[in-house]
Amino acid sequence: MEVGLIPVRLGRVTSNDHQELVYIPKEAVRYLGWKKGTRLAIYIDVKRKGLLLVEVEMKKGRRR
Repeated sequence: MEVGLIPVRLGRVTSNDHQELVYIPKEAVRYLGWKKGTRLAIYIDVKRKGLLLVEVEMKKGRRR
């Protein structure tokens, strides 16, 4: 395992009528200080065939 990675739990991909979903465990969300509405950039790590989620700070007054 790579240094700096903290194993949290196993998960799986699920879906609703419109998109695929991956739930983020509360333990991980709390550790990272995220809350409902936190904006995240989602990157595909081609080498490791995984996803990278990074919090994005939006400028005030700009919503997207």
